[in-house]
Amino acid sequence: MVVSISSCPTEIIQMIAVAADPTDLANLRLVSKQWCAVSSRLFGLANLRHPRFIISPYSLQGLVDLTAHPIFGPCVESVNVGSYRLKKHLVNTQPHLDINHANAAALKQFRFEQTGSHLNLLAQAFANLRDHGVMPMLGAFEDIVHLAPDNEVVRRGYGYDELYGPIDVLKCGNTQVAQTLVSLIEASLNSDHAPSGVSVDVKWDPNDREAVSLHSGLYSLLYNLSIQNCGCLKSPKDLTVTLTSGKDKIRNKHHLEIRNKNSHLRLIRVSIEEYEDSIFPQLEPGIFGPLFDACYHGQFHQITLSDCEIDRSVFGLLKTHARSLRHLTLHQIVFHDYEPDDAVDLFLVLRDDLALYTIDFERFAFSNKHSALEMFREDHGYQPFFGCGQVVALLSGLIRWVQIQNTKLRRFEDDEVHEHNGHDDGNDDGEHHDYEYEGEDEWEDEGASGDDDRDHRDYEQSND
Repeated sequence: MVVSISSCPTEIIQMIAVAADPTDLANLRLVSKQWCAVSSRLFGLANLRHPRFIISPYSLQGLVDLTAHPIFGPCVESVNVGSYRLKKHLVNTQPHLDINHANAAALKQFRFEQTGSHLNLLAQAFANLRDHGVMPMLGAFEDIVHLAPDNEVVRRGYGYDELYGPIDVLKCGNTQVAQTLVSLIEASLNSDHAPSGVSVDVKWDPNDREAVSLHSGLYSLLYNLSIQNCGCLKSPKDLTVTLTSGKDKIRNKHHLEIRNKNSHLRLIRVSIEEYEDSIFPQLEPGIFGPLFDACYHGQFHQITLSDCEIDRSVFGLLKTHARSLRHLTLHQIVFHDYEPDDAVDLFLVLRDDLALYTIDFERFAFSNKHSALEMFREDHGYQPFFGCGQVVALLSGLIRWVQIQNTKLRRFEDDEVHEHNGHDDGNDDGEHHDYEYEGEDEWEDEGASGDDDRDHRDYEQSND
């Protein structure tokens, strides 16, 4: 007897849909009504959480339809709108184009925005999300990131081809990130539905020390959203600045994210260094705008640095939050130590100047002119560490271990030949060697006792 898979209990079909590759969910919805009902929400969560749109009647009507959908609407977590606008005088400079189409598109977009029709559609979409109980993130993004002839990132929001067609948007328009954000915020207010936060995604040229500050009005807008008159960080909204470069398609996104709900600062692929040779954007006002100030004015309970390059400059950032910081995550970090004791000073700051309850290391490395020293690798399994006593013990062991490596390094610097047990080991080529983790016993802190744990608990209680 042949049994159809559709005859399986709904619970089994749900398990199959959950295990399916997200790219297959669209086809699963076409199998039958039963399969469509089971897989539709999964499809929405996989593909419709962060949809992108543009300023056009067709695109924003699609947003209204999406948010009104009983299954797909609740899946939406953010509303992102492209920042580019066609300009008729720029269109006229492109004689090779279909001028009639180009001018018609520019006129349509201009009238759509000038009449306020875009605000009406956005407000309706936000009202739909309000009915679903969704507080969306509002986002403005540059539709095209173009840094070189062969380095172009085109992010086509819904309706991109319908409006622009063959038009080269870069040549026939300009980006208006601040204006786009203002429209989103105004529409949200008109719908009486506050967003969960605001995000911007703009291009970053590694050869330029500016990003946010290049966009007219964006700096002051973000400042008003993030900083109060007293200089303190405003608390209700999450804020994110994303910088996109066209050079590395895999690692071309750099994030500064502030999550106010859990007082969390996240930096991803950012340079916190004094020198300017990093492949990542520097943490400075010209690049991240007022969110740079927010990094130092807020009192964050948790800080995450992921895939970042740092040096002693990070000490100031961490010490700023000494009274509040309890959870620190350091993943894929390269610490540039210019002096032998820089690494020791880093762990001293973490141990003595902070009162951390958890610390999470993963692939943490030191780099200098002599060698590259990797302290945590994926196979060490040492993360995370919970409890003040455990954190202090870990850091004390790391301090001693780095001091041992520095002693070895100084021996290389003092002598052209590395002596071992008073005998020449035959290594007279003058080369320096990389040192890696040499065993858990060198890291253990026998002196870390309950007294250390108690001291840090007292510190934490006095400052909470």
